[in-house]
Amino acid sequence: MMAVRSLNVFKRRLRWSLWVVIAIGIVIRLLLPWTSLSFLLQYFVSDDAFYYFTIARNVVSGLGVTFDGVTLTNGFHPLWMICLLPVYAVAGNNLELAMRLALTLAALFSIGAVLLLGAAVRKLGRSSYSDDALAFRICTFEST
Repeated sequence: MMAVRSLNVFKRRLRWSLWVVIAIGIVIRLLLPWTSLSFLLQYFVSDDAFYYFTIARNVVSGLGVTFDGVTLTNGFHPLWMICLLPVYAVAGNNLELAMRLALTLAALFSIGAVLLLGAAVRKLGRSSYSDDALAFRICTFEST
């Protein structure tokens, strides 16, 4: 009886610890876009991101769906581009702010996707694995 109680206490503490790790990961993910610009450019923003940023800026500026301001393009994911348009509308000509807002939006989408995945795994009855997967995925970072 005592061993079962100790095991249950251990499981509760482990679950609580995992949620602390998840919360810390979420905070880091949301603060990362607001770190030094040189750090972001070197480690977290890929060349392709600037393709999206330029097209979104051109659309908001009234130049149309173009990279160079002349030739129309369709070489992008429309849903992500639609998400970037309000970012550039808010940021205006402040390109650094627009990039930071876009990275924050990407982090929010990533966190939301991971939390939804964890909820789906829990619903399937695999709860012992879902918290571990959530903690791992939220605490790992990918470039934008």
